This record gives sequence, C-alpha cells and structure tokens, in this order.
Amino acid sequence: MATLKHIAIKNKSYAFPLRYLTYQYDEKTNAPVLDDSKHMVLREEYLIDSIGVSSPSTFQTECESWNLQCNKNQTVNEIKLHHYIISFDPKDRELGLTLEKVQSIGMEIANKFFDGCQALICSHPDGHNKSGNMHVHIVVNSLRKEAIQKTDFIERDSECIAGAKIRASKLSMNAMRQEIMDITQREKLNQVDLMNPPEENITEREYRKTKREQDMLDAQNAEIEKEGIVPAKKEFQTEKEKIRRAVKRIIHKASDEEEFKKMLAEEGIEVTESRGRWGYKTASLYKPIRGRQLGTAYEKEYILGQLGSVGIIQDTNQYYGRLKKSIQVQNAINAADTMQFFVKSGLTGTDDLLARLKIAEDEYNRLQEQKNLLWGKLNQTNRLIHCTGSYLVNKRYYNAWKQTPKEQREEYEIKFSAELANYRKANEDLDVACAEYGLMKIPNLDALKIEKKQLMEDLETIESASAEHKQSLDEMNNLINNYNKLLAPDIMIETKNHETKKDNSLGL
Repeated sequence: MATLKHIAIKNKSYAFPLRYLTYQYDEKTNAPVLDDSKHMVLREEYLIDSIGVSSPSTFQTECESWNLQCNKNQTVNEIKLHHYIISFDPKDRELGLTLEKVQSIGMEIANKFFDGCQALICSHPDGHNKSGNMHVHIVVNSLRKEAIQKTDFIERDSECIAGAKIRASKLSMNAMRQEIMDITQREKLNQVDLMNPPEENITEREYRKTKREQDMLDAQNAEIEKEGIVPAKKEFQTEKEKIRRAVKRIIHKASDEEEFKKMLAEEGIEVTESRGRWGYKTASLYKPIRGRQLGTAYEKEYILGQLGSVGIIQDTNQYYGRLKKSIQVQNAINAADTMQFFVKSGLTGTDDLLARLKIAEDEYNRLQEQKNLLWGKLNQTNRLIHCTGSYLVNKRYYNAWKQTPKEQREEYEIKFSAELANYRKANEDLDVACAEYGLMKIPNLDALKIEKKQLMEDLETIESASAEHKQSLDEMNNLINNYNKLLAPDIMIETKNHETKKDNSLGL
C-alpha cells in the first residue's frame, strides 16, 4: 500500500536535502552518522535524479541563486522547500517492485506535478526501523523556475508564473494521491484508499516524538529501578494519545452527547465545537485539537452515531463483571505504587507532596520565562544574521557600481539590477534592525553566528530541564489524584466504621 506524506520545510539549508538523501542519519537523533575519522557515511544504496537543475550536486547553488534573483525565500518564516515521501508496502517486493521502479515512479510523479520546478528525486530501499518499505523522496524548491500552462490540480493562475511560490494545496495533494493509486493499480501493487481519511490518524511527527520520549523514559526508569523504586510513569503518551484513549473508553459508557462530554470533562478533557466540528482541549494544550486531526473516529458525527449503540453493552452483566474486576485490580496496583512512592520519598501525606508541587511549579514557571527570553534573543540574532549576511553578500555589487565609470553605470545597473536592489533593501533592513536593537554599527557576522550557537545550546538545555519539570509535575498531580481517589476514601471509611462501632458500644 503506497502512502503519501508532505513536509513543509522553512529553516533548513538548501544543502541539507542532498546530504540527508545521500548520507546516513541516526533515526533517533536525526544527527549524521560519522566514521572513525569523523566523516559522514554515505548510504549503502540509493538512486538520485533531478529536474529543473543541471545535476543533483548543483541543486543548492541553483535554488539559492534563483531565490536571490527573485528576492524570495529570504525570510525565516517562508516555506523554502516542499518534501514529499511516497512509501510502498514491504510486500510489494514479492510483486516485483525494485528500487529502479520506485525511482521511475518518483520521476513520473515529479515531472507531472512539478513541471517547471527545481527538484531532487531520491529512492531508498528501506524505511524507518528497517521496516523494508521502499520509498522515494521528492524535494522541491517552493519557487517555480519556469512558467507553465495551468493544470487541473493548480488552484491559482498566479502559481504558474516563473518566480511564483507553489503550494501543497488540498486540490494538488488529492490529485497526487489519486495519481499514486492509479500507478500502483497499473503496476499491480498493494494499495489502500488514500482519498478517504483514516479512522486513526497518527502523524509522522507524533510517532517519532512518542518513540523518542518513550526511549528517554525507559532509560530514566531503569536508573530509578536500580535504587529499588517503582517508577510512577512507565508509558509516555502525547496529548493526542491521551484524548484518543479517553474517547475509546468513554464511548462505550456514555449513552448520549451530554453524558459523553461530562465524562470527558471529569478526565480533564473539554469538548469544544466550532462550525459544527468537535475539538478536544486539555489543560496542557494552548488550543483545542480538532477531531479530524485525531482521525475520523473522533469526529462529532461518528461518535454520536456510536453512542446510540452502547445500550446492549451496558445491559450485559458479564461485561460489567469483567470491567469491575479489571478496575479493582488496576486500582489496587495504583494504590500500591502510590503508597510505595510516599514511603520511599519520606512523605507523610498530601501536604508534603503539595509543598513539593508548589516548589516544582515555581521552578517550571521560572524556566518558561527564561525560555521565552532566550527565544526573543534568538529571534533578534537571527534577524541580524539575515540582514547582515544579505548586506555583505550584495555589497560587492554596490562597490563595483561606484567604481564603474559614469557612462557605463546604466549598463551595469541593468545587468545587476536584482543584486543592487537586494543591497539597497538589505541596507534599509539593517538600518531598521540596528535602530530597533540600539546598535551603533553593523554587527560582526561571525560573532552573531557564535552568539546564535550559544543561544541554541542554552535553549536546548532550558527546554530539556523544562520538559523534565513538566513530567515531574504531571507525576505529582497523578500521585495526588491516586491518593485522593484510592487511599483517602479507604481511610475515611475506616474512620467512619470506627466511629460507628464506638457509638454502638455506647448504646447510641
């Protein structure tokens, strides 16, 4: 089954795609694999071609030259590259799929959908975690190189002009999905319906984050277990996964929409609605996650359709018996883990834990403020690097223009009009930036790059510490909830029973 993924790239260098496609990178850290001599290691097998450039090796220089000529793709927030990945079912090997055939399919797609663009097409024989799925990467400069005739999958006439930005619109993505399905059918390969969204939608970013965080959690738990302490948290879940699991549990318990929302709210999940579509928001989320981002099984229409069919399950005593037993066992496990943590940590009750929670919250808030300050400094440094770099790159054209005899200046200005325009704009931008940041002279570019590197290292350290404190806060809140739900009620019942016996002994 062939699948299609799209990634919009903003901040990567134009040299990065060729390195990533032809050299080995660590799957967990995304860092290049180095040999004993600290040199990057080539991939064992790949096929690479290009369209719109002389060769794959000139992709960087030709893209950057064209961007500079059009004065586009020069700011941080612009989409510089569109990265498409077409992956095939590992079982397609048995149907005669070869790396050469994958590359030819990639070229066919690129020539049809990216005519007039600068692109790299590279096929690899294996996928993530050695899954065996052959796949092809198509990396496209977001600035069209040559004008083309408008096609059915291009929404705007303006996208067909040379120097225009291309978009990965819904229309073009659907057309590409349909084309891939047609090709796999033609080649008699395995295929699923790409036109209809899946019931469970887990993105590549979410999958990789879950795996990365789980590996880190496992390593931390291994250290904790060496000291004889039972870890409070053994499984990492993204906010999306927490919502999915809560919905799956509650959809078989709630009988109507109101009860469904109420039960989700009890688990800290708010159901929002906008234009008839549901979203889900937790305390950790800045804005709600739309149901369709989680999959079709989490949208309003699907859930309301399922709520009406849960009566049969709820009336089954056997189901309730198994559910009750499962809940009792899990509650006992949670209670034991909670008590063990209290004993190991020397806590006498929730008061001590709340005191620690307050300290952890204050530290987390301090780290967040520090992180925001670093981001502000990093944005300032990036802006100065961009302005200074553009100024220095184009200054030589301005200096040459000044040294050109007056009778030849007009001809020079026509020949290097783009470079001179870029210099004047960069000069203006640099003046504005220096005035805004209180600088009296043009900053040193090398010093700015060193400062940026240090800021990024500091930011990485702060973000790592912030993530650890956030995890610690979540664990403490879970412990408080477990204590209140599982242990405190038992203590209250025992106290009440003791008081009743005392009253009875007094004849009351």
